[in-house]
Parts: sequence; C-alpha cells; structure tokens
Amino acid sequence: MDDREDRPRARIVSLLLDNIADDLRVIGPAFRDLLHRTVSPRRLTPITDRAALTALVDEHASHLAQSSVYAYCRARTGFMAPKLFDEATFVEGLDIAKWEAFAAGLSDLLVVVEGLLRGHLPADPQARADIFQAIYDEILDAHDVPAHRLDWADARESFARRIAWGVAGAPRTANDVAEGMGRVVFEFLPIHENMRRPDEEMVLNSVRFRMVRTMEDIAVRLQTAPLAASLAAAD
Repeated sequence: MDDREDRPRARIVSLLLDNIADDLRVIGPAFRDLLHRTVSPRRLTPITDRAALTALVDEHASHLAQSSVYAYCRARTGFMAPKLFDEATFVEGLDIAKWEAFAAGLSDLLVVVEGLLRGHLPADPQARADIFQAIYDEILDAHDVPAHRLDWADARESFARRIAWGVAGAPRTANDVAEGMGRVVFEFLPIHENMRRPDEEMVLNSVRFRMVRTMEDIAVRLQTAPLAASLAAAD
C-alpha cells in the first residue's frame, strides 16, 4: 500500500490522541476527586478551616472554568481544534474566557457554600456576606490580574451583589446559580457568535452539569461545624 494513503489516517489518529491528552489534562483533577470519593473516600482531606476552604474553592473554580471553556471549543471546532489552539488570537481568546469564567464560577461556588454552612454561621445576612466577600477578594488577590484586565473591581462589585442575593433568601443550590456562570462562559467563548448562538442552551446545560458535580466534590469534604467556626472567627 502507498504510504501516502496512510498519512490522512495517521493524521486523524494523531489529532484524536492530542484531543484526548488535552481533555485528560483539564478533567484530571475532577476525575481524581471522583475516584477518591467512590473508591477510597477516606483519602479526601476534610475541610475544617478558612484557609483550606479558600484553597479548595480556588482550585475547583479554576478546573470548572477551564473544563467548561475547553470542552465546548474542542467539540465545536472538531479536527480543526489543534490548529486553532496554535493560533495566538484564539489562544488569547481562550485565556480571556477562562479568566472570566473563573471569576464567575468562583462567585457562584461561594454562594452555594454559604448556603451549606448557613446554619452554623452568624444570623446576620450582612455578616455572612462579609465573610464570603473577604474570601472572594483573597482568591482574586492571589492571582495576577490577567492581561486583558486592569483590575477585578467590577468582578468584586458583581460578587457583592451576588452574595447579597444569596444570603437574603433560602440557601442557594448549584442549580440555582449555574446559569450565571453559564452566561459568562457563553459570552466569552472565542467562537464567532454566528457559530455558537445555536449552542447556547447546550453550553448552559453543560456548565450546569459541571457546577453540580463540582459542588458535590466540595460538599463531601466540608466539615460544617469546625469550618463555620473558623470562618466566623476570622471575620
């Protein structure tokens, strides 16, 4: 057989392997937590204080943002993905989308965590809002401001409104908040609007699914009483 006939097939196999490798890199941390939870749940470190909660939510918001953005872009661009992921403009758009999704996801995760801990936190809604505003600000401060932004001032203000909404009503669930992050992901995806517009509902549902799974990963690790005590003491 002519070697030239094998080249397209080899190229397709190579692209598939590249896609699988990149997807594993993105979903690896979540898959690791899933294995720990189902196979050896005792290996999951319990979250008992503010520092541990801050680190956990930071990590999960990052994974949630990256997986949401990457999964859609790879699915939408198919075999063109490897080429696009080598183009500077597309990579820049990906970076913007990931950071904006991170800020939105972080906001929504903290709103849900507040609801999970509410019975052990101060009764005053503003006191609870202040606790989680401080965590949100601390996490953003721990990262360099991305190149497309001057600062995170608008994100901080947006979270202040989001957490005020969260503490004012019944405890919010992942389903309650997921559309907020989903809208941000959809807005910043580096795919032309004419191409992604028909996929809007799919993107929102995908983010909702990921948000629910992420909150399940977080919730099983929260040691409610000591964690709430640590948060109240740090306020």
